[in-house]
Amino acid sequence: MDSLKPGTLVVDYSFPPVFRVDEAIKRFTQERDILFTTGGELRMSDVVAETIYLPEEMEEVDDSVQFGFLKFLQSRDKNEITGCVLVSLLTGLSEDVAPTLGELENDDALAHYEFLEEMGASPAKLQMTGFFLPEEGIQEFREKQRGSSTTS
Repeated sequence: MDSLKPGTLVVDYSFPPVFRVDEAIKRFTQERDILFTTGGELRMSDVVAETIYLPEEMEEVDDSVQFGFLKFLQSRDKNEITGCVLVSLLTGLSEDVAPTLGELENDDALAHYEFLEEMGASPAKLQMTGFFLPEEGIQEFREKQRGSSTTS
């Protein structure tokens, strides 16, 4: 995180993340000069509403583990879904959106984007492993970037 230039936006589509999230949170909280988020999540409030059922055996798990897991689940937005899950639900719903293999062509990407837009998809909140970047911090980042682009 220390080596990132101010104004950097990190989008990580791996699990676990390839960087130290605690360091990113610290830098974002103190400096407001970077943004970071997990990639591949969309918000689809009119289509997706997640319901989570936990097995009865969950009661046997250590209390601290239960608390951490439930806290993580509580922080999730029930209308957000990962692209890897969503794609299986959308494949075949439109003639314009064909399954792809190999390198993605621009026309295919545009067709997928337009179809998601028609379905009411919007960006997920900026987040990583249960930490949601607060809107006021994102706004401060934007203001800093506007200020630095007018002074350079």
